[in-house]
Amino acid sequence: LHTFEDGHPEIQRLLNFRDYLQTHPDAAAEYQALKENLAAEFTFKPDKYTEGKSALIQQIDQRAVDWRALERKRTLNAG
Repeated sequence: LHTFEDGHPEIQRLLNFRDYLQTHPDAAAEYQALKENLAAEFTFKPDKYTEGKSALIQQIDQRAVDWRALERKRTLNAG
């Protein structure tokens, strides 16, 4: 659960991330596997767990931005 003040820039990033994972099961599985491995390895080191997810999150964030832009373009072209 995340809470933000209305208009906070993280809102769109997290929504893009969520929507991308929901429509790309391969990416969701990759993210899940990484989180499970990190949780097992760094059970008592939450900073290491978070650090270990960082690179993949950044990659997925970029894919999500690109995907969202393509979806918007498709919607505009269809209408």
